Amino acid sequence: MPDGTYKLEMWDYEYSQPMYFEKTCIVTIKGKSIKIVGTNLKDEEFTESGLLLKHQKTGTWFIGQTESEQYLKEIPFEYAWIDFKLKRYCYY
Repeated sequence: MPDGTYKLEMWDYEYSQPMYFEKTCIVTIKGKSIKIVGTNLKDEEFTESGLLLKHQKTGTWFIGQTESEQYLKEIPFEYAWIDFKLKRYCYY
């Protein structure tokens, strides 16, 4: 993915629906580093950071901590993933 800042909708991975009503996040990508900051969360604060990786088996973009995770047999369910086409940040 190109470096830049993206606004994505937050989705619940388990239920395949928006995580919160009209909740979005700002995703900042610089090289392989990614940082997610939740917006419109009222009193809540949400941030996540790590490496933006493309799963070699499925082609799914996800957030990991080490480069070797892109070669895992499956993406662990607790890992957040991003659908850039649908503009969704999904996590469990």
